[in-house]
Amino acid sequence: MERRDYFMKKQLKKILAGTLCAAMLTGTVCLAAEADYAIIVSDALPEEVAAKEGPNGEVPESAALLGLTEEEVATLKEGNYTAAICWHQGGDTYITKHTQFITELFAEVGIEVVAVTDAGLSTEQQVADIETVIAMKPDIIIGEPVDAVGTRDAWQKVTDAGIALVFMDASGEGMTAGTDYVGCVSSDNYGNGVIAARLLADAIGGEGKVGMCYRNVNLYPVEQRKIGFMDTMAAEYPDIEIAEATPCEAAVDCEDAMNAMLLKHADLKGAFGWYDEPCVVISAAARTSGKDEFAVTGCDLGEDVALALAQNDMVAGIAAQRIKAQARALAILGCYGILEKEAPAFVAVPGLAVTHDNVVEGWEECYGEQPSQAILDAIG
Repeated sequence: MERRDYFMKKQLKKILAGTLCAAMLTGTVCLAAEADYAIIVSDALPEEVAAKEGPNGEVPESAALLGLTEEEVATLKEGNYTAAICWHQGGDTYITKHTQFITELFAEVGIEVVAVTDAGLSTEQQVADIETVIAMKPDIIIGEPVDAVGTRDAWQKVTDAGIALVFMDASGEGMTAGTDYVGCVSSDNYGNGVIAARLLADAIGGEGKVGMCYRNVNLYPVEQRKIGFMDTMAAEYPDIEIAEATPCEAAVDCEDAMNAMLLKHADLKGAFGWYDEPCVVISAAARTSGKDEFAVTGCDLGEDVALALAQNDMVAGIAAQRIKAQARALAILGCYGILEKEAPAFVAVPGLAVTHDNVVEGWEECYGEQPSQAILDAIG
C-alpha cells in the first residue's frame, strides 16, 4: 500500500481509535505503559499533559504513550531504512542534542541518518534543503519549519514522494496530520508555563506582586508558555497579582523592562521569563536595583540558569524541556510512519520542574549527561 493512501484511510480509523482510547481510561489517559514495548520514549514521563490543544487544535497526547514492540523493532531492522533531518537552524546545544538522540534511537532499530541540514532560519535555504534530501530518497524526514507558509509546498513534496514526515513544534500551513504528515512533537509549552507559575508562587510564599517578560511574537510554543503561566496564576493563586506584563523582542530587552517594572512597583517580589536567557537578564536587573529578595522562574534549562539554581541565586526554578525525550519521540513517530502504525496527531512532552534540589538530576534527565563541572562544584 502506498503510504499516502494509508494516511488517507487513517482518518476513518481515528474515530474508532478514540473510542477505544476512552474505554481504556483509568482517570488519566490510555495506559500505553501496559503495552509490551521494547523501546519507549522515557520511563520518567507523566502520562498526562497540561496542554489543552496543539497548534492546529489537535488533542495533545503524552509522549509517554509512544513505543515500539519487539516485533516492530525486528521489522524495522530488516528494512534497511534511512532517515534525514531538516532543521530550521542549527549549531546550538538544543538542536545538536536533538540530532544526537534522534540518531541514537534510529540506530537502535537499524535506521541510518543520511543527512542533517541547517537552514539558518532562511526559508529559501530550507526549501532547497528539503528538495535535496527528497532526492536522496530517505524513508523518514524529521523537520521544523522556518516558515509554516513559505515552506509548506516543499514539505508537501515529502509526503507526495512517499516519505514519512514528522514535524517538531509546528507543521506546514494547512497540512493535516495523518494525511500530509505522520504527526507533530513538541514540548508541553503550556505545561511549562504552569510549572513556572507554581515554582514562582512557592518561592514568594503564595502572595504578592510579580512581573512578566514575554516574547512579542505569534509563535505557538512561546505563546503557550505565557498563557500557561497567566492561567495558572489566575486559577490557583488569588493572592498573587501579575502587576506588569511586558512584551520583549529579545532577552536583552528584559533589562529595561525590569527596570521600568521595579520603578513602578517597588514591592515586586518576582518575575517570569519566557526562556532561560531572559531569566538571567531579569535576575541581573533586579540585583542592580537592590532587590536582594527576589525570585525568578521561566522555561528551558540552559547552562547559566542551571548554575544560578546550583548557587541558590535569584533563579528559583525552571520548567525544563526534556530534550532527550522529545528527540526520541520524534524518531519513534518516524518509525510509526514506516510501520503504518496509528500515530497521535500532536504529541506533547511533559516538562520537568527543576530547582536547586534537583538541578543535577534534572540536567541528566533533559540532556542525558552530567552537567558541567561548574554546576557540580556549585551544588557542593
